[in-house]
Amino acid sequence: MHLSKILLILLLWFSAPAISQVAGLKKSIPAFDIELTNTTHFKPADLKKNIPLMLVYFSPDCEHCRDFLKSVLGRISDFGNTQIVLISYLPITDIAKFETEFNLVKYPNIITGTEGYTFLVQKYYNVLRFPFTALFNTKGQLTAAYRTAPAPDEIIGQLKK
Repeated sequence: MHLSKILLILLLWFSAPAISQVAGLKKSIPAFDIELTNTTHFKPADLKKNIPLMLVYFSPDCEHCRDFLKSVLGRISDFGNTQIVLISYLPITDIAKFETEFNLVKYPNIITGTEGYTFLVQKYYNVLRFPFTALFNTKGQLTAAYRTAPAPDEIIGQLKK
């Protein structure tokens, strides 16, 4: 491949805005098993039925993830009927600090946990950067996925479809 083609591909990859892409991605909710900060586990069977889901794969020390969460929390009333599941691979102690810092326990629709080093969700969606966001409709079908942080308006619009 010519160097110019490689550079063009890299430029498009790294400069692409948050684009909703579902082509080539698995359409169902991954069979995750995350540990919560209260030492219980949360699985897809524990999700509330018939409401949309926003699944976010993140790292607590990722600035893009932190900014993304701040933007979502700034519009949290628009996400009232959406389950938000934040999944990381880092130790539960890191997740607990993050959860405390953002006072996530006050949001009943937000679940935060770690899949540990199973990397099941990371592999399921081939997550290369954080945050990765997947949106599912009330039937549990993937409707949009973002490999970079989308704007809250984009997510809200997708969830209303």
